[in-house]
Amino acid sequence: MKSILLLITLSLVSFPTGDIDWLNSNGRKKLEQSISKIWKDQIITKEEIKIPLATQKLIGSKVKDQSVFKIVVDQKTEGFLFLDSKRSKFDVFDYMVLLNKDLTIKKVKILVYREDYGGEICSPAFLKQFRGKSYDSEIKLGQDIQGVSGATISCRSAISGIKIITKKAKILKKEGYLN
Repeated sequence: MKSILLLITLSLVSFPTGDIDWLNSNGRKKLEQSISKIWKDQIITKEEIKIPLATQKLIGSKVKDQSVFKIVVDQKTEGFLFLDSKRSKFDVFDYMVLLNKDLTIKKVKILVYREDYGGEICSPAFLKQFRGKSYDSEIKLGQDIQGVSGATISCRSAISGIKIITKKAKILKKEGYLN
């Protein structure tokens, strides 16, 4: 009986991520778990937002396919999901930034970290510092975001990537892509 209840509950929080082919299976699993924890026992869907080349030029950076999504919970838009990769010292890490409808940060999560050092940026204590921030916020290392000892390069890279995503979101909202 318990296993049937668990199966029913899991089906309600389904957040299929198989269509994000550039993210490895471990990253897709972490993404799905992160989103499902926020909206427990609700039907969650994501709708990819394709950004035309002309708009990408306006933003000033490339927006790769399968990286910007509208999050719909029980048929109501709840926010926007941005996925990206950033370079750390020797390799890249994949991360997500979940934005509320007002483009404030709801959650940041490192999905795949590939370095031997600096993995401390995956800690909830570091990532919680971004909550509530937006493009208009100061997002600076050592000021309102405290770094992690031993992960300076990764911290700087994460902060830079998150700031770029908030900029992209602001422009995409202005251009009518984030409704």
